[in-house]
Amino acid sequence: MYRKLRIRMALSSFAVLLLLFLGTIGVVYLTSYQETLRADREMLLLYARAYWENGNPEEAGQLPPPLPGGMSAGPAAPAGGQFYSVELDRDGTAVSVNNPGAPTVSEDDLKALAARVAGKGQDGTDGPWVYHREENGGHTLVTLLDNTLVSESSVRLFTNTLRYGGLMVILLCAVIWFTSGLLVRPLEQNEQEQRRFLSDAGHELKTPVSVIATNAELLRREIGENRWLTNILAENGRSGELIQSLLTLTRLQEKESKQERICLSRIVESVILPFEGVAFEKGHVLLTEIRPETRVLGNEQQLSSLISILMDNVVRYSTEGTEIRVRLTEENHRAMLRVQNQCPEMSGEQCRRLFDRFYRADPSRTGEGHYGLGLSIARRIMETHRGEIHAEWQGGQITFTAVFPPDKA
Repeated sequence: MYRKLRIRMALSSFAVLLLLFLGTIGVVYLTSYQETLRADREMLLLYARAYWENGNPEEAGQLPPPLPGGMSAGPAAPAGGQFYSVELDRDGTAVSVNNPGAPTVSEDDLKALAARVAGKGQDGTDGPWVYHREENGGHTLVTLLDNTLVSESSVRLFTNTLRYGGLMVILLCAVIWFTSGLLVRPLEQNEQEQRRFLSDAGHELKTPVSVIATNAELLRREIGENRWLTNILAENGRSGELIQSLLTLTRLQEKESKQERICLSRIVESVILPFEGVAFEKGHVLLTEIRPETRVLGNEQQLSSLISILMDNVVRYSTEGTEIRVRLTEENHRAMLRVQNQCPEMSGEQCRRLFDRFYRADPSRTGEGHYGLGLSIARRIMETHRGEIHAEWQGGQITFTAVFPPDKA
């Protein structure tokens, strides 16, 4: 159980760490990309204004300011980061081409690119190109900026961030796994001490309970029936049952039981047989639907206890004169045991808490010989069989459902 808790803690911490890491990278790079794109568009806008006012900005000495990082936008700049422009007439024919990056970029490529983006929005991107388009006097000017170097630098930076950031995440995962073990260990030790205490106390209490029962029986033989002695024997018997339940629960938690492939159908039929008379005496009708030869991997003694607990619970707490249904089916290669009875309305929270130790859905039901440990034992039995058990109230009926893992034999 605590290994699973440790794994859940480590996975939760890792998931949070990974989300923070990826979220931070995403925000940083998205923000950087938007800022770079905005700066590029501003420079293209300045380039276009200078073009309309003075002609070719390079020839007129009206180039925009240097690119971020000190990269010049002049003719001496490398191909990535260059300004280009294509002026189109009314018919879409290029009348002027500014290509400072020749021969890296051909004029034909620039004309084709300008024609392609001429029908698009005023600003945008096309592959590695950032463009700005505007019209003046019937002519269309497409200004372009080759963003190849910036894009490649961003990709390299992003790759390095993922590579070295991933190594740090792996290192932090190792630290998380180690620290989760430190956090879980005191809890595990505390539960082990509680189990040891319950086991030791239970065995110590069995002796005085047996002595009290023996002495009370001997005293009753001497003085005859006496209501005080009857009460002593009854309470002593309840104490013995409580001690036995606590010891059973402790044993189930301490060690794994030997399991083998067994016929669950036969166990269900044999266990519910004695309850037919008890149900009849209380005015209940016991209806069964048991799938033959339903097999599971389990411990026969523990599964018998499980079914006995469920049957005792539904017979004891069913509304008088109502039906009790027991169904054993197989769904999706899983054995499903359902025990159903009618009872007063219960909330979802009450149904979940039925399997807690010493919990009673109706606090007024005290002194009935039970302490609310039966369903806790049933849940623990299902856990040792790697199954699950739950309760659900609907339409005046409560259904206990035990789901067994698939039989792989």
